[in-house]
Amino acid sequence: MKIAHHHRSATLLALITLSLSGCASWQPSQLLPDSWTSSETDQSTWQGTYQSQEQMGLITTLEINQDNSAKTIYSYTNGDPDLIETGHWRALNGQQLEVTMTTHQGHPLDSQRIYQFDPKTNQLIATQETVNGQSYSLGDNGLVLSKQ
Repeated sequence: MKIAHHHRSATLLALITLSLSGCASWQPSQLLPDSWTSSETDQSTWQGTYQSQEQMGLITTLEINQDNSAKTIYSYTNGDPDLIETGHWRALNGQQLEVTMTTHQGHPLDSQRIYQFDPKTNQLIATQETVNGQSYSLGDNGLVLSKQ
């Protein structure tokens, strides 16, 4: 009887662990694994607001926060309401930034962009986006965001 109880407890613990590990992308940024945090130097380098030029009635704004949270705001010049995505970011190296969005208008999203930083122009440039495992081109010149 003790063995059956131990087995049931171990199974329950395994299920809870799997359930919680599946929620890792939804945890607040201060609870992200160490691999997702950046040094203070990296944070101050990347931290800030970046914005695109208007293209086909759309302006994209990316907010990179010190706590590793990120927000993308899509603003339409025709007056339609903004669309908002939230998630987190991490520096891959001195010139690359990975941004993962986990919500779009409050609904689940799995979207990643890797931005290259151009120190001469103070711009972030992403050439593709991966959404739910499917990669999409972001145009010939990519998505270009200038630090504000």
